Amino acid sequence: MQVIKVVYEDLGLGLALRDAKNLGEAVPRTILKKVSRQTAEDAKRKIEAAGGSVTVTPRQAAPGPNRE
Repeated sequence: MQVIKVVYEDLGLGLALRDAKNLGEAVPRTILKKVSRQTAEDAKRKIEAAGGSVTVTPRQAAPGPNRE
């Protein structure tokens, strides 16, 4: 229940309570995408403090003209 509260109130996703509940219960699940490292670490800290577990996956560099 605490993780749902964090998803609903603290992460600023603008979700309805029902959506936050569904997101918090449907694990593993991606909650944030394409955010700064600081935002990801802040969210991780809040979720872990509420008793959840988090994996932060670094963004892949976009392929450019000299990359395969």
